[in-house]
Amino acid sequence: MIYKYIGGLTFVLLNTAFAVGGVWLVIGLRSGIWSNRFLLIIFGITFFFAILYAVSTLIAVLSRNAIVAILVTCAFWFVMYLAGTFYTAMDMLRKEKTTKESIPTWVFTSADVLHAVVPRTKDLDLLTTKLIVDDTLGKAEKREGRLDLITFPTWGEVIGVSTAWIVVMLGLACWRFSTRDY
Repeated sequence: MIYKYIGGLTFVLLNTAFAVGGVWLVIGLRSGIWSNRFLLIIFGITFFFAILYAVSTLIAVLSRNAIVAILVTCAFWFVMYLAGTFYTAMDMLRKEKTTKESIPTWVFTSADVLHAVVPRTKDLDLLTTKLIVDDTLGKAEKREGRLDLITFPTWGEVIGVSTAWIVVMLGLACWRFSTRDY
């Protein structure tokens, strides 16, 4: 089962490399902007898929149904989007003193706890955005887009927490798969 998982990730890696590499080539040829950091998005997208694919693998093993696995994975994706957006909004509100006083502290605590225990899909999105922004925009453009106000997480934290999720999901899937009679 792990080899199928790795094979699926390899397939996504190759397709993403082809698509992102093509976009990079076209943008470079048309605009003259050769952002080499843009190519690192290939690994970010593949890692994001690895998180979703681990959840899909576990649900497929538990339910023995591909449709259920796809639907639950889509729901998981949506929940991760909501959790990341909620944490980002609370993080920005925490910086404003007037808003901070009107929101109860348990809301900020809930956002922090939720952010600590779920995969960091929104943080992965922020970090890939930072890769592109740092390589293509100047300081004035970053200020104008309010990108200088965003607190960017560290790569180690994002990859560490998300990899732990992948390992747990795949570990549970392998355990369940080995105990079932197919």
